[in-house]
Amino acid sequence: NGSTSNNGTRNAHLVLRKAVQALHRATDGYILLPETIDAAMADLMQAVADPFLPVLEIREQLSVLSSRLPATLLSSISTMVREYENRAEGANGGVGDLEFPASSILAALASHVSSIS
Repeated sequence: NGSTSNNGTRNAHLVLRKAVQALHRATDGYILLPETIDAAMADLMQAVADPFLPVLEIREQLSVLSSRLPATLLSSISTMVREYENRAEGANGGVGDLEFPASSILAALASHVSSIS
């Protein structure tokens, strides 16, 4: 599941990936037991409701790209992600108005692209 374990590790992005793969098998024509579909849907709903999902997703991508991005851009994006993560941790489940800074990250990327064009 995507919940926090005793050591604070989160895996919502992996739960989401596994659920989507299971549902793709169903849409690809493979016969799945109703219990398998129900479990995949429950995992999918739990993962997408996890406020840390975007943090995990972007960190996974940044780990691959970190050596290819300018240090200032990487630092800027990492700071935005960390600030969101801190707000999410402080929200204690009340994350209704919590918004991941995707538009700010896109603006930082666009600014970098325009600076090298």
